[in-house]
Order: sequence, then C-alpha cells, then structure tokens
Amino acid sequence: MSCQPSELQQTIEVINSELENLTHWCAKNALKLNPGKSKALVIRGGAHARTIDMENLRLSVGGEQMNLGVWFDNELSFRRQTSEVRRGCFVRLRGCKSTSMNWMKQLSYS
Repeated sequence: MSCQPSELQQTIEVINSELENLTHWCAKNALKLNPGKSKALVIRGGAHARTIDMENLRLSVGGEQMNLGVWFDNELSFRRQTSEVRRGCFVRLRGCKSTSMNWMKQLSYS
C-alpha cells in the first residue's frame, strides 16, 4: 500500500484490519500464520510506523528485511544487498584463485 505521510496512521489501521481478515481466513481454511516470524517493512520518505499488529502481537517493523534471498531496506537503496553480493563474489574469487594455484602447482610437479 502507499500513502502520504499525513495518511500513515489511517493506512496502518487498514493494514491491521486486513491482517485480521487474513488471520480469520487462514483459521477457516486450517492454516496458521506465525506472527512471531512475521515482519513488516515500511518504505518511507520520513514517516515512521511502529504499530502493525497481527493476532494481537506487534510485528517488528525493521529497517532491513530479507525476502526470497533479497535484502530490502526502508529507502529501497539496496546497500545491504549490494554489499552481500559483492562479499559473496570476493569469497568465490578467492576460492578460484587458491584452486587454480593448487592446480598449477600440481601440474608443475607432474
């Protein structure tokens, strides 16, 4: 959902209501949401939200969340995602370098 900062509280109330409807639907269909593992991410331009609830439990509203292996932050800057991908590439490149050096040493001793 999107809203203006002045409409944030009203939008949070709508989200809370929809989460309640979803919880009821899940219960009716023999499903269960786990609010302890659920988190919310508010992408914002200066407004803060800290009151999103599910099953009478307050959801964690974080600055960064991982979803399907991708890190999102509340500004959609993808700083953490870029950093994690870069770090993973360097680790793999170092592994390739040591593997190729070992292979070259073995080749030279043959």
